Amino acid sequence: MMWARVRDLVGHHVGLAIILGCSLGFLSDAGQTIPNIVVPVLLGIIIFFSCAKITHDDIVHISLRDVFGFYLLRFVALPVAVFYLASFLLPDYRFALLILLLLPCGATLPALMTVFGGNTTLGLGITVLTSFAVPFVLPLIFGFLSGTEIAVDIWGMFKMLALVIFVPVCAFFAGEKIAPAIKEPLRQNASFVAVSLISLVAFIIISSQRHFILGNIAFSVEALCVGFIAYMLLYGLGWVIFIRKTQTVKVSYALISGVNNIALGLSLAYLYLPEAETSILIIWELAWIFGLSGFQFIFFKRNKRKT
Repeated sequence: MMWARVRDLVGHHVGLAIILGCSLGFLSDAGQTIPNIVVPVLLGIIIFFSCAKITHDDIVHISLRDVFGFYLLRFVALPVAVFYLASFLLPDYRFALLILLLLPCGATLPALMTVFGGNTTLGLGITVLTSFAVPFVLPLIFGFLSGTEIAVDIWGMFKMLALVIFVPVCAFFAGEKIAPAIKEPLRQNASFVAVSLISLVAFIIISSQRHFILGNIAFSVEALCVGFIAYMLLYGLGWVIFIRKTQTVKVSYALISGVNNIALGLSLAYLYLPEAETSILIIWELAWIFGLSGFQFIFFKRNKRKT
């Protein structure tokens, strides 16, 4: 009973758990002594547990035609357009923004669909689609646009993404076939494990970069503001595109647009990008929380006025 309460407490307070991990990271240098391989391994475990939330019926009843158009707009065309726009307006943020916009939907998306009244099945489907596409799409677009400005091991990035996403997914469904009884315990603990490990990833990466962040306070505050605005615009994009649709559809696509796998972005930046870009994405972990809180405030305040 006590474990169930702790599990539910952590699972329902995603933002607070991540803020705790971030706060502890600013107080410690532990991340500098942890091998780089630890972060992608933790990310793989998160994805493994997240698979327990997916059912075969959810996948079968997804209309790929409905989600494919939005996927091309939000996860392919928008990152390219924003990169070129940021090259003129915010050149210091163009690579971080590119990574941010290319990231797949986050593992928390289906749960947030339930909280806000969105379509949970659609959330599951597009999370699967974007996660399976990202090992191919992200290295290809990032490598093409970055050119020689940032020396990135594109093949290494592809292998890391493929291993972190495909191996846990295959391992989960293979294990489910061999021992079907494991799915329910994994499903019950999936949110707790995912939130706890995302917080641990944030702790490791922030503690490894804390001297740069704390030594550049003005830059860090500016990056936080840019990230918050970016997330609010992403939520707004999903809402406005489907403004004439039902409330459920608008909420669903707003969350699909804004709830991304920032932990994956942190891992990529930690392994492949320069210190400045890594620090920006670390700060945008906080922007992700504040952006979701901002969307939640606007959404529930708007609904309250209607009732």
